[in-house]
Amino acid sequence: MKKYLFSELIEEITELNTELLYGLDDIVGVTIEKGLIPTIANLTKTELNKFYIVKPDAFVFNPRTHGVRLGMGYNDTENTYITSWNNVAFKVKDEARTLLNPEYLWLYFNRTEWDRETNYHAWGSSTIVFSWNTFRNLSIKLPEKEVQDKIVRQYKVIKNRIKLKKQINDNLAA
Repeated sequence: MKKYLFSELIEEITELNTELLYGLDDIVGVTIEKGLIPTIANLTKTELNKFYIVKPDAFVFNPRTHGVRLGMGYNDTENTYITSWNNVAFKVKDEARTLLNPEYLWLYFNRTEWDRETNYHAWGSSTIVFSWNTFRNLSIKLPEKEVQDKIVRQYKVIKNRIKLKKQINDNLAA
């Protein structure tokens, strides 16, 4: 396993919805349960040209935490979304994709140890902030890319089996 700074592996997304290609139905926010969700805010008079574009394999996090879990999401779809300028959107650098599988990174971010680390490095009293600069200066130990890929494949198999068993149980209950 080799240790890297996040700044070596990820980069902030600064591409804005200036052409207004994406609308109200494309806006996502993040949850502390680690997911992208349709926004619940009233955005009828909002300038959507200031929203960040979130393409597939991109991540979003809200730097304002609640002291327990960092609100974060991963676009694991083929759709493109937009998110508020209050969030930070980022992706694995193109040149770092030989070192880091974005799906492996997402599994890493879902660990309780990640939330503990972000809370340790966050600051504030009533509103706790985990800044992008702090994030970039944290480190991660990565196994070889092949090992990451294997872990992701195994995770997907387990996730699909759980989904299938749930469908079977739902059919039995009906």
